[in-house]
Amino acid sequence: MGSLRLWRKLDRRWENLNSLTDAFNKILSFGTDTNININFDNVNISSGAPKLTKGCELTLKGTYTSAFEAFIIGSDDTFIIHNEADITTKSYVIGRSSAPESTVIFEQSGGTVGVSRWLFICMKMM
Repeated sequence: MGSLRLWRKLDRRWENLNSLTDAFNKILSFGTDTNININFDNVNISSGAPKLTKGCELTLKGTYTSAFEAFIIGSDDTFIIHNEADITTKSYVIGRSSAPESTVIFEQSGGTVGVSRWLFICMKMM
């Protein structure tokens, strides 16, 4: 995960991040009341999809590959994801089995999504 190493060099607040979940938790700790822009720099996840633990609005850009879900929803909150990234996953785009009351809005506004399975049938759509 090259971008995490770069963040660590730029800002000490990013030290001791061992996973993309840690990075998301750190980003969300700064506040979730605005749209958060995340630019993936060829991120490749080979084990354990990142879990979003707080409701948020994200705009995703760049390139992201996961051997699992792209993201796991980890709380019964509202999540709005504007996707402009190229995402490839071998499973669902979004898993939310641990948060069945969550609301997820996934807006594809650019980029591509290559997946084995789509979870939209199980998500609350607005």
